[in-house]
Amino acid sequence: MAKKSSPGSGTSAISGMVAQATGNISSQDFSGSVVVHKNLDQSVIIVSEDKLRLCLISHREVLASKLSWLAPLSLLLSFVTTLSTAEFHETMKISADTWRALFIFATVGATGWLVFDLARLIINWKKGDTNKFIEQLKNLTNS
Repeated sequence: MAKKSSPGSGTSAISGMVAQATGNISSQDFSGSVVVHKNLDQSVIIVSEDKLRLCLISHREVLASKLSWLAPLSLLLSFVTTLSTAEFHETMKISADTWRALFIFATVGATGWLVFDLARLIINWKKGDTNKFIEQLKNLTNS
């Protein structure tokens, strides 16, 4: 069960956490002057679970597109290297020309997959920013 806090209790709670984190440090522990910088301004976003789930699902797609091009690129490089260096022979009763055709087909497939993933990467390039995700969360809470 969540505790209710009064409007002024946030500052005292933070002060208490700072005191715990620093321990029993006195001003005598410092040889020179001490400058304390306070940056305690916070923004709180309250959102329902279903709206958060929708936002995370859309953000997951954006993040996945930023790395998904690596697999087809790796396969494409492997297939191109194989096609350029290998001498295919009859194996498992499959002719050399059939093996070569299979690798050409796989190279074309990997190229198509790479083009598709690169297009998704370009479309989602600026959507995966953390600030964009937070703005999307804020917009969900206002709707």
